[in-house]
Amino acid sequence: MARVVVESGAENDQKLPTVEVLHGDLDRSRLRRVQTPQGFTASTLRRAHEKYEDDLAASGPGGPAATDDAGLVERLGVDVVAVDGDEEALKITYPLDLVLGEHIATQRDAEATRYAAQRESASIDAEATRYAGERQNAASEGEQRR
Repeated sequence: MARVVVESGAENDQKLPTVEVLHGDLDRSRLRRVQTPQGFTASTLRRAHEKYEDDLAASGPGGPAATDDAGLVERLGVDVVAVDGDEEALKITYPLDLVLGEHIATQRDAEATRYAAQRESASIDAEATRYAGERQNAASEGEQRR
């Protein structure tokens, strides 16, 4: 059973997200919807796997079981931290997952392109408005001098 520890009083600070450090394996029998993506630096992951291989070699058959990378990293003494999930964060396991992932990426690219075009258009409109205002001011100053 996992213990979840909320660190450093972050829950009391509205500006900082709550940080949850996870310890142990999560009992998944009562969960219905979870995401378990795991991200570590390559060096941390290599150290974790090397330590696991060393532990197995030292203990022989029936040594410590590994359930996932997070468990191995935790054995190094590195905190494993939970982050909020995202509906579009999916695991690519099967060919259909790749098709879905490519579709999501394409949609996000299209949204980013539309957003950039809207920003560029707004910038051009603002520049044209500024230029028109400068011309009008210059014309007014010219009339005042006459």
